[in-house]
Amino acid sequence: MEVSTNPSSNIDPGDYVEMNDSITHLPSKVVIQDITMELHCPLCNDWFRDPLMLSCGHNFCEACIQDFWRLQAKETFCPECKMLCQYNNCTFNPVLDKLVEKIKKLPLLKGHPQCPEHGENLKLFSKPDGKLICFQCKDARLSVGQSKEFLQISDAVHFFTEELAIQQGQLETTLKELQTLRNMQKEAIAAHKVSRKTSYICSNMCPWSF
Repeated sequence: MEVSTNPSSNIDPGDYVEMNDSITHLPSKVVIQDITMELHCPLCNDWFRDPLMLSCGHNFCEACIQDFWRLQAKETFCPECKMLCQYNNCTFNPVLDKLVEKIKKLPLLKGHPQCPEHGENLKLFSKPDGKLICFQCKDARLSVGQSKEFLQISDAVHFFTEELAIQQGQLETTLKELQTLRNMQKEAIAAHKVSRKTSYICSNMCPWSF
């Protein structure tokens, strides 16, 4: 039986991959790790290989789901939601396949980033410096009376998420205000044009204007 190669999603694979270029700029490996968990097959707990999307929407490695169903003596169903699924209704997921390959190439996944000065793993985020540091860097900063604003990486991710939400809200408010001012300006210009036209007509056609 052949498996369809047309993705059931309307998302363009190229756009999806390009969108994830921003991942390389995130200041935390924790974010990357959270993403990688979503890119692992629930059956083998490894990266998706030739991922198939079942009719229920869940994804599995093609070999994994075939082995799973081979061991099921009665019916083929999704290991996640237990919904009955036919193999010929499975769809190869090129979006997921490309995303896995892209994420696997990220430098942070080739080993935990280390401090170039002390050789220790970077496990803290320094707010004043805006970068990841190790515990020795923290001790060195504290010894000379520098700021104590150090965050665990997970807390730093939460901090930046909140900051981004605040900035986004402020930007949306500013854009709404600008749009309101723009509309008011258009209305004022339109009213001015009508007023000038009315004055012109009256000055040239009204008998009492002579």
